[in-house]
Formats: sequence, C-alpha cells, structure tokens
Amino acid sequence: MNVVSWGILMPVGTTAARTLQAFAILLRPKQILEHISSDYGVSVLILSIVNILDGLDILDPGKKWKRAYIGVLIFLGSIVVVLEAFTWYVVLQRKRQSAKVPNELSIGA
Repeated sequence: MNVVSWGILMPVGTTAARTLQAFAILLRPKQILEHISSDYGVSVLILSIVNILDGLDILDPGKKWKRAYIGVLIFLGSIVVVLEAFTWYVVLQRKRQSAKVPNELSIGA
C-alpha cells in the first residue's frame, strides 16, 4: 500500500493542487492573490510546526528534542522579527525621502 500511495496517489494529489492554484491565478484579481498566497504560506508553516510537535509527542524521544526544536523556532522567529523591523525602517525612510524630493523641486522651479 505504501508504494501505491507514494508512487501513484501523491503525484495525482500534487497535480490536482497545482491545477487548482493555476485556476485561482487566472480567475482572481491580483490583490486577492497576494493575500491568498501569504495566507497559504502562513498556514503551511503553522501546520508544519504543529505536525512536527505532534510527531515528537508520538515518538517520545525525550524532552530535550522538543526543547531544542522550540529553541530553534524561537531563534528563527527572532531573526524574522529583526529583519521585518529593518525592512519597515527602510520602507519608511524611502517614503520620507520621496515625499521631500517633489517639494524641493517645486520650490526651485
């Protein structure tokens, strides 16, 4: 049964998912697609984390593995927060600079 499910059913399922995504791209406006894409990404991350934590509970390898996994998640999450804050800082700086440029051009003209 495992060979059948991995060899036949998995490609069929992924092909169906790709087809649905292609139709979603063709049938939806662009702004909605951006939100849907980010929602899919976030939901996949959350489900992956929950799945790994459930797997650790089922296998019961020891508390240190679960703590190490949570520690790695906290570390990666803190990197994401720092990079996101830096990105917003850069975006706000560029907005301020672009807002100043037209005023200076109109005064000098």
